[in-house]
Amino acid sequence: MLLLLLPSQLIFSQKEESWAGLSGYVYGDYFYNILRDTSINSLPDKALSGAKDLNGFQIRKIYFTYNTDISEKFSARFRLNAEPSTVLPNGKLGVSVKDAYLKWKNIFHGSDFYFGLQPTPAFHTIADFWRYKLLADPSLDLRGMVNSRDLGVSLKGKLDDEGVFNYWFMIGNGSSNADFDKYKRIYAHLHLIPINPLKIILYGDVKFRPKVDYQVSYVNSGKMDNNIYTTDLFIGYAIENSLRIGIESYIQKIPNDYYILSGENAVYKTKNTFGFSVFQVYSPDSSFDIIGRYDRFDANLNSDSKGDSRNYFLFGVSYKLNHEVSVTPNILVETYERSAYGRYYTTSVTARITFFYSYHE
Repeated sequence: MLLLLLPSQLIFSQKEESWAGLSGYVYGDYFYNILRDTSINSLPDKALSGAKDLNGFQIRKIYFTYNTDISEKFSARFRLNAEPSTVLPNGKLGVSVKDAYLKWKNIFHGSDFYFGLQPTPAFHTIADFWRYKLLADPSLDLRGMVNSRDLGVSLKGKLDDEGVFNYWFMIGNGSSNADFDKYKRIYAHLHLIPINPLKIILYGDVKFRPKVDYQVSYVNSGKMDNNIYTTDLFIGYAIENSLRIGIESYIQKIPNDYYILSGENAVYKTKNTFGFSVFQVYSPDSSFDIIGRYDRFDANLNSDSKGDSRNYFLFGVSYKLNHEVSVTPNILVETYERSAYGRYYTTSVTARITFFYSYHE
């Protein structure tokens, strides 16, 4: 899209000098919503939406990336992103800045320093292992538990020369935008590779937020912690070019995030959100993959919160036309827990044919 905005003479005269390092990818689908509940749009904590029989063509992601080496010590990335969330009021696809960061290579032995708008340590290593973000985001991202990007600083590297212990530490605003207040988000990620086929990722973060009012008999009587605490464990096993298996489990705690009434008093409780995901990618040969995934999500584990757990299934077969282009027929299924009032919800089913291509100089 940037190329279209530039005069053609400028494009061709400066291509090698200014546009070396261009790359990106695009994916989208033809989709058909086979089944939906009539109340699906009002149902919270869902991964699938849209009415029954809704169908059409859509582009779900466009990345346009420019990478450059400033010197032996410094490099930079600028990335534009277009997706359904960037659609303009007139219905046209808009563009947002996804990445804009500087990388200081080997700031000290085995570690790199990053400044700017950049990926968070939450799930990008998992996404690289999963490799099928074009079908579904990793569970932490799919359910909106952690932002995929944040504006801040980070250190990323290895703690030993063999690369068995790898780390990623970040301090950010807690959002993808400039956020001028005193509350920040601190991320920590430890990536262990004890043997080559096995990967273990331990992750945690704290998002600091203002304290909330504590009320008794509807009278404000103090302040309470309302920070967000997220922890995640991922285990992956890979046989190169043959099989990948991943298991992930996470929990997010928000103290005093909701309350129940006991007489005239409000009893404040911690909201405990739980997620579990397991996937398998099997490659009979180099031309196609067979993909299966199951997610379990419960927005609030507490016994007084009902009707908010979800099951999510994904099945697909990806045909690789070459190393840059693939076509993937797939089906998505989501089931819903019966509501606290006893209402049953129709299962959501969507069938898609997903197209993917990447490009680079």
